[in-house]
Amino acid sequence: MAAKVLVVDDDNHIRDVLYSFLTTKGYEAILASNGEEAVRLANSEIPNAILLDVEMLGIDGIETCRRLRAEEKTRYIPVIFMTGLGYIGTIKTKVSHAGANDLVDKPFSLTDLVIRLKSVLRIGHITDQAERLMAYMDELEKNQLEYQFKRNIGQETTTMKEISYRERRTDKRYQIRWPIHVHTAEGLRRAETEDISLGGAFLRCDNPPSPDEKVLLTFENPSGSKQFVLAKVAWTNLESRDSSDRPVGMGVQFMQFLGTPRSSENIKE
Repeated sequence: MAAKVLVVDDDNHIRDVLYSFLTTKGYEAILASNGEEAVRLANSEIPNAILLDVEMLGIDGIETCRRLRAEEKTRYIPVIFMTGLGYIGTIKTKVSHAGANDLVDKPFSLTDLVIRLKSVLRIGHITDQAERLMAYMDELEKNQLEYQFKRNIGQETTTMKEISYRERRTDKRYQIRWPIHVHTAEGLRRAETEDISLGGAFLRCDNPPSPDEKVLLTFENPSGSKQFVLAKVAWTNLESRDSSDRPVGMGVQFMQFLGTPRSSENIKE
């Protein structure tokens, strides 16, 4: 079922843009032009998240958020504020005290907005304020890293398939040589990507781990930033290219993009 997002803004153009954008991303968008309508719709529709303008006619976004937080049915619905007033300390403090989960500045990037929306949707079940904040920051970091990773290698998604090496090379894959570290339960291995997609990769690696083993991959960009990806070994090839069409290495399937590295103990079953 599609996540339901309530968009609250007194600007018709912004409402229309967000409606079109969210629906194309697979969300169900509900529109409100003022605070009173937003409170009513939030109670009747129970959205999964709310995008709320700060400055509106009638009751403003801050008062709207206070009313939502005061009612049992809407108290824990995640709220992202949108403001054209800039990231000044006073506004950040006010929206935080009103119960906001995040604040974006107009004009905002739609890509950045959907990353934040994707992150905030994961915390609606958490009632403790400190826990909500920590969970949101973790999700936001993970989703920002995932977006950066996808932008680096393209926009097409595929999954690792146990088919011949020549067939995999035509399966929307990218021939990128990328040095990485492979963290396993037995220690650290060095590897290099032979080809890669958004769903997995074939890694050149001596003495690869066994199939079905979980590993942590560390990708380091030319800029020096690192990205951590939890993956599962789908299959291995222990023969050299002299007797096979594939180099020694392993096929891995990406499972989850992570914001921080984890020890090898954490990737055991």
